[in-house]
Amino acid sequence: MPSAAAALHEAGLRLEDPPENWLTKAYDGSVLVDLIFCPNDRPVDANFLARAEPMQIGPTRAPVVTATDLMVDKLLVLDSHRCDFGPVLSIARAIREQVDWRQVYRSTEQSPYATAFLNLLVGLEIVESTNARTNDTRQYDEAELRRRFAEDARTAELGVQVTFNGDTVALDGEVDCSHRRDMLAVVAREYAPGIQVRNMVRVSDTGKPGPAEMIS
Repeated sequence: MPSAAAALHEAGLRLEDPPENWLTKAYDGSVLVDLIFCPNDRPVDANFLARAEPMQIGPTRAPVVTATDLMVDKLLVLDSHRCDFGPVLSIARAIREQVDWRQVYRSTEQSPYATAFLNLLVGLEIVESTNARTNDTRQYDEAELRRRFAEDARTAELGVQVTFNGDTVALDGEVDCSHRRDMLAVVAREYAPGIQVRNMVRVSDTGKPGPAEMIS
């Protein structure tokens, strides 16, 4: 965000720090530009930007947030003071074919309002019931990611423990090199775009000599 703000300042825009801690404002004359860098406690990082999809907006082609990320943000806004499902329901109907609903479930698991809304989508048959959030869904994701770790040539690991918790996946275990450890995180993000990866996998010290053996 600091680099983006600096670029706008160099271009002649006037910066202003609002009381909110998730955006910065910039003015081009009377035109306001919001720099949103942490909506709903979800940082706009390199992975978030890489998921953006180029779209035509009038005469301009620009990267646009994915339908999945948009749906996650819309649901995480819901709380006891903002609980009108109507506008969000219209959005969900319009973009349902473009949304990775499994990822939406994972990323909004901590919100009871999101849970209620997603259950409504299942009841209205906007989202298939097979995508409903259950322990079976989480167990399926964990088993499927372990399978991918075993079969992907970049990882080829059988013993990595996988635990999904909301929009985070924790990896634990031991591998023989740092490159393979890094590839585990890459494969995890490919399986669940937008997921936060806690990579606790250790690299074994293959250069350390083993214990001496007595030969008689």
